[in-house]
Amino acid sequence: DISVVAVSFTKADVLLEPALTAIEREPGVLAEHAFGCMSKRLAGRGGRRAEEVVLEPALIVKGSVLDLTECS
Repeated sequence: DISVVAVSFTKADVLLEPALTAIEREPGVLAEHAFGCMSKRLAGRGGRRAEEVVLEPALIVKGSVLDLTECS
């Protein structure tokens, strides 16, 4: 058996059987952080070093992954 996981959702995902498991990212949160970093840089407050931002994705488990609790 195999499991399939997508990196992001698309509108076509609803057509797939079994339902596709995916890693969900929030584009709005990413955009907010990117804009904030860019604004600081343009205002001269960003410094020369890169700022590290970690955005936690969510795994949305659906029917395209093997249920390991059923394997024994």
